[in-house]
Amino acid sequence: MKVFQGEKRLRTEGGLSVRDITDEVAEAVLRNNFLQTLAISMGERRGLADLGFQNRLIHTLEASGLLDRGLEALPSDIEIIERRQHRQPLTRPELAVLLAYSKIALYYDLIASTVVDDPYLSQVLADYFPKTMRERFAAEIEGHALRREIIATMLANATINRGGSTFVVRLAEETGREAGEICQAFAAAMGVFNLSALINRIDALDNKVDGEWQLTLYLLIQDIIRRQTAWFLRHGRFQEGLSTVISRYREGLGILAEHFSALQDEKQRSQTEAAIAEFIAHGVPEDLARQIAALAALSAAPDIVSLALKFARPEAEICQLYFQIGAALRLDELREASETLGQTDDFNRLAVNSTLETIAAAQRSLVGKVYELADEGAPDFKAWHERHRAGFARARKSLDEILAGGELTLAQLTVAVAHLRDLAQEE
Repeated sequence: MKVFQGEKRLRTEGGLSVRDITDEVAEAVLRNNFLQTLAISMGERRGLADLGFQNRLIHTLEASGLLDRGLEALPSDIEIIERRQHRQPLTRPELAVLLAYSKIALYYDLIASTVVDDPYLSQVLADYFPKTMRERFAAEIEGHALRREIIATMLANATINRGGSTFVVRLAEETGREAGEICQAFAAAMGVFNLSALINRIDALDNKVDGEWQLTLYLLIQDIIRRQTAWFLRHGRFQEGLSTVISRYREGLGILAEHFSALQDEKQRSQTEAAIAEFIAHGVPEDLARQIAALAALSAAPDIVSLALKFARPEAEICQLYFQIGAALRLDELREASETLGQTDDFNRLAVNSTLETIAAAQRSLVGKVYELADEGAPDFKAWHERHRAGFARARKSLDEILAGGELTLAQLTVAVAHLRDLAQEE
């Protein structure tokens, strides 16, 4: 009774409500439990595709002194080889162990970095506290003595929950960048594509769509997060801070999204509409289905915005030329065919990702070549094509043969990339 009276007194005096704070803290704890369970479920669904990266993570954690593989009952290297042979991925308890340790390791890496000092992440600090405290003690929260530790904890949790336990180790292998830089790029990707709001809409589908299909949507978003984080790691310029980068690219993405349908060719529109129809058939609301499908189709948006900034040209104009080059060289087909190559081997996945980046670099370079030829005028792909007819024909012939030859191999992909690189380097 005294507790209730005390709470009532605090309410009438304009103070904090103990009950409200308790409810918010309980909700936050439940939310975190949900996110961790979801992360484990996504890891379980990916199965053998992530096994190689999971073993790399185990080795990394052992090398740091954080993990004792035997103590935590995780499989040895030999056992992992045997599991792959018998197509037995890690179990949920094993995935839970890796999830926990990957967060601990990432926390220490973030504390040692300067990323947590970025002003943009002040919102992460504020989100740690109940709403009633944020409203009344904003200044005190901003100057909290454990500011860096709280931000590091929140950012590590978000990165691993959304990207998966192997997120940092695989991007470190792929790009050679540090854990702090990876989290910075993760924050940029989440902010530019406004993925938190999109994920919240998928959360709201609980008990409205089949659980396995809902998990498929989460995995689609995780793929986008991984792809865009890798892009910002390679091409993001964070000297001016996260806020500047996010604002710059989010504005360009908004312009592209507004003209999205008109910028696609007939084949692209057909593929997007097919994806939308599939989402709707599984109970996803049409507006959300269109949002997810457009986001997946606009995976090249950062490239396009970056080129628009470089050449000071409209995003829609750049996008049209970018898509035109891609269609002429069947680059989207090549990317799609390459996705199956790295499904069961981490080295293949790293090699595929590297070649996909080379394809994107060639496409960017070709956009630049067309603009160089156009000088100050409108870009004319036909004029550039006419000037480089022989080189273009060689590249297209090779790509046609590769894509017509059945299931793509890593060797074929490497050859295709070599032809594209040669074409992009022609004067």
